[in-house]
Amino acid sequence: MNKSRKKSVVLFAYIFVILGIWMMLSVHCQAAETNNDEKQPQTIRVGSFEDTFNYVDKNGVRRGYGYELMQALSGYTGWKFEYVKCDWSNCFDKLENGEIDIMGDISYTDERAQKMLFSDEPMGEEKYYLYANLAAANISVSDLTTLNGKRIGMLSESIATTQFCEWETRHGLHTEHVTITSDEDAAAKIASREIDGFISVESPQWQKYGLSAITSFGSSDVYFVISKSRPDLKEALDNAMRRIAHDKPFYQDDLYQRYLSA
Repeated sequence: MNKSRKKSVVLFAYIFVILGIWMMLSVHCQAAETNNDEKQPQTIRVGSFEDTFNYVDKNGVRRGYGYELMQALSGYTGWKFEYVKCDWSNCFDKLENGEIDIMGDISYTDERAQKMLFSDEPMGEEKYYLYANLAAANISVSDLTTLNGKRIGMLSESIATTQFCEWETRHGLHTEHVTITSDEDAAAKIASREIDGFISVESPQWQKYGLSAITSFGSSDVYFVISKSRPDLKEALDNAMRRIAHDKPFYQDDLYQRYLSA
């Protein structure tokens, strides 16, 4: 009887040890999986309509004020970015439909604020200019009436377009408005003589096309906008922007001088 009891005790102890080891291994594996998940960077889909703030150069390298700022912010958020090319007419739709998570270089309006989340702080300021090839379009900087009847390219429903229309009214000018979808589209239409000029943000890039800035007619703070379905991204983005403003107070000024100042 004693031998039987001893065998039972040994068997029970053996089973207990095996169960203990199994539980320890299970907890360790779960912890390892959790740590691996934490180490995996979160992929954020960024809408890019290829403007001065975010573009791919002739060598296939992504550059721009917005791109550099996003890369700096990723150091605080740990995000990895997937850029989704879109144009002005469908980027907003992609954001509302959840096809992209974040977009930059967007001016605030009450109407937009109902459909998307705006970052607490602006990502910068953009200044709007009217560009044209003065000789080809027969436009004089000293005589704005030479703009009358000229075909001017502009994005539909943009703040720059709204401010240009207000500027035209103040100066009693009347131009023909032609819709463009991007800076690339504007450059192509200028080259094919479909338009005589266009409105865009301040940028040194237009000099290489032989274009001159005729006048500045407005400006606006621009923000990051986030899909309403991702308030978690807005919180992380706002925190990162506050931290970079604290750590590098002149960072946005440096980016402006590098990419936008003309």
